[in-house]
Amino acid sequence: MYQQLNLKTKNYNMLRCLSYPVVIVSYFLLVTACSSTQPTTVPQSRQERNLFHAFTTASPTMLQNKNDLHIQTSAVVWQYAWPEVQVAYAPLKNIGVSTVIAGSLTKDDFMFNAYNFSAGYFNKVAPNVHLESYVGTERGTINNTHATGSSKLKLTKYFIQPAIAFSNENNSLHFILMTRFSTNNRQVVHATYHQTNEPFTHEQFVLLNRKPNFLMLEPGFQFRYGRKRMMFTTGYTGSLNFSNSFHRSIGNFNIGFLVRLGLARNEN
Repeated sequence: MYQQLNLKTKNYNMLRCLSYPVVIVSYFLLVTACSSTQPTTVPQSRQERNLFHAFTTASPTMLQNKNDLHIQTSAVVWQYAWPEVQVAYAPLKNIGVSTVIAGSLTKDDFMFNAYNFSAGYFNKVAPNVHLESYVGTERGTINNTHATGSSKLKLTKYFIQPAIAFSNENNSLHFILMTRFSTNNRQVVHATYHQTNEPFTHEQFVLLNRKPNFLMLEPGFQFRYGRKRMMFTTGYTGSLNFSNSFHRSIGNFNIGFLVRLGLARNEN
């Protein structure tokens, strides 16, 4: 009888000892399961790699005569990067038309595509001073790949762009000052992401939905240097928002080349 009782006691103690690790393991499994359900905030630096507004470079045409044809290729190489192509033509004396096409070549955190068309008046008011002013419209889209989803924005812009250029005597060096005044609209085509995990992204869409229309001033400058037919170009276009504050490209720095065709025979 005593031996049976002692055996039961030993079995009870053994079971009690074995129950401790089971309880501990269960506790950690429960804690792990609960913590895994808590939202993980995406680093803001990652959220800022997405794009919520973008614009093409404010590039002047600097056409001088009827039938002038300028083709400029450049690359935006600063905060964000994409190539641009501008074609400008003067069908009439002092009247020019221009179109710009821009687009990202690869899709990492965003894909930006845009094109614009403008028409305007140009005139050489002095031997080394050139004035022009264009009005136009721009259309574009931004496709974002967020850390927790994706979004697509549709961009619409109407603008006026005056410019003044100064050149040297042989017309091989140009310094151009320009400003683009624009009214902008951003429309959300779709947006799917975790608001809790991406609070910065959610803040941008709240601002966008609250005020999709806004005014912007885009001042800039450009240097051109080269021969009669081809010139090297580099410049900068800034971005000042008068309506609300949102994350965007604050400026475009670009470098490229300009090919000038159909020039008057008497030009140097």
